[in-house]
Amino acid sequence: MVRYLTITAALSLVFSGVQFAANTADAKTPTFSKDIAPIFYEHCAQCHHTGTVAPFSVINYKELRPWVKAIREKVITRQMPPWGADPKFGKFSNDPHLSDQQIDLVARWVALGAPEGSPKDLPPAPIAATGWRIGKPDLVLEMAEDFEVPANQVLDMQYFILDPHFTEDKWIQAAEIQEGNGRVVHHATLFIQDPNENNYRDRDKQFPGVVDFPKWQFKPPRPYKPTEIERRLGVAEVRTHEPFTGIGHGEPPTGWGEGNAKLIKAGSKLVLQIHYTSNGKVEKDRSKVGLIFCRKPPENVMLSLSVVNMNFTVPAGDPNYEVRSEADFLEDVHVWSLQPHMHLRGKDMEYKVVYPDGRSEVILRVPKFDYSMQFWYDLAEPLALPKGSKILVTAHFDNSANNKVNPDPKVDVPRGLQTTDEMMNGHVNMTVDSWALSKNGGKLPKAASQSN
Repeated sequence: MVRYLTITAALSLVFSGVQFAANTADAKTPTFSKDIAPIFYEHCAQCHHTGTVAPFSVINYKELRPWVKAIREKVITRQMPPWGADPKFGKFSNDPHLSDQQIDLVARWVALGAPEGSPKDLPPAPIAATGWRIGKPDLVLEMAEDFEVPANQVLDMQYFILDPHFTEDKWIQAAEIQEGNGRVVHHATLFIQDPNENNYRDRDKQFPGVVDFPKWQFKPPRPYKPTEIERRLGVAEVRTHEPFTGIGHGEPPTGWGEGNAKLIKAGSKLVLQIHYTSNGKVEKDRSKVGLIFCRKPPENVMLSLSVVNMNFTVPAGDPNYEVRSEADFLEDVHVWSLQPHMHLRGKDMEYKVVYPDGRSEVILRVPKFDYSMQFWYDLAEPLALPKGSKILVTAHFDNSANNKVNPDPKVDVPRGLQTTDEMMNGHVNMTVDSWALSKNGGKLPKAASQSN
């Protein structure tokens, strides 16, 4: 059970100097350099470093010093580090929670004046200090020119072609989209445009032979009308392809774990899809993409699946509207990570697995969905799903006046791309057992080539 410090205990930090458990056996005064920096570097620096939307960097003592009282409050109430998963379901390798001992140490450090200590005691700065959270990329691809975002206008999705000029197939270990202007980039997604494939699949035809979707999630059909920029770039149906990576609110860069990778075939181009949101003044953006190549051939090709419902409308005023989606697996697979995605009316989301023998288990529940903090939840151990298993995703939406971020509770909200529309996407990163390269002579099997 999650433990919270009481108000009395918190106040005693200031007024009575209660001694909290520290990382050392004695009661020496903790310092930032020796005791606190290791905690912040491991649990907080991924978001709190220079160049991000976080209000301060935890890497620099002088920069965080004015914030120490706010830090203490957020830490002892477990609001920071942020995390949405219900601890009753699933274990996740990227769970950032601080231990009780670490919380007590941070609280005691602040109560004693938050001393800096000797800079000589500082641990090595985390990778985040470089600006790229994946580490130094092997290749950086940038938009050719600035894109101007008007002061007040609803924009269609914008597409930018990035050509890596690969003359041979490349396995990618990690990827990151670095937004040029976080004030107007709502989210961005990177797609691979295969040079040998001109006929794009429908959304309900992802990974033929591996995953099956019920038709009710996609009907009645809504013919997509390409925007002018899509017609000009020839990427009108790129959205039906598997996303390579993306960024959104609170979302970290993408890595797929040791032995897993994604493939960019020779001659492919990358399509950067960006959703811009006007903020009242003219802004410019020039975003870029960083790639890290595999140092050795991977074992598995990682696939990104969306267990999505594209056929719903949230009624005006409804405080708990339910939307479901599901996917059936036609082969043995392993699930590695999960990411719920909704918009401003999103309330909660649950992933449940149903096995062929009828057993079921909840593998992730996010009881208080936060649009400003959307995470990939990396399973502590990949989950084996035998052929015939099913993933059921259930979400609830709050379109009432009680929802503080609801733009207008008096309107019905359809499924759509804009922030004021809604989405219900249960993202899944997975591998297919039979596609392992070791089982196919070190080569990507034909089925994977057709589905990747």
